Amino acid sequence: MLFTELTTEDQAILQHSTNYLFRETFGAMAKLTQSIEAVKDDWIGQSAEILAMLDAGEIVPNNSGLPGTKALSKEEIDALAGWLNAFLTEWGTATKKQTYVTVAGAKQTLIIG
Repeated sequence: MLFTELTTEDQAILQHSTNYLFRETFGAMAKLTQSIEAVKDDWIGQSAEILAMLDAGEIVPNNSGLPGTKALSKEEIDALAGWLNAFLTEWGTATKKQTYVTVAGAKQTLIIG
């Protein structure tokens, strides 16, 4: 079946999902990927070596000021860094980054600041 053979209502439903769900979501994923890459660069540049100096079970105090958050152990921080790396391995490839731009447009996939 061709798109033009769908009912007007079905065309509108599909276009809504494509335009407002997929495109916005993939634009947000592109921005998230860029943010994680920045964290990873900082992590590799300094923080990972400092964390490695801590004893097992050592707690890094929380001075973020974010409500509901807690201090994190060395092992928790290391695990979180691993999760971010796994995200980038899956979602930060050149092919996926190009897909984000194709789906969401270049302007919606860039962090401007």
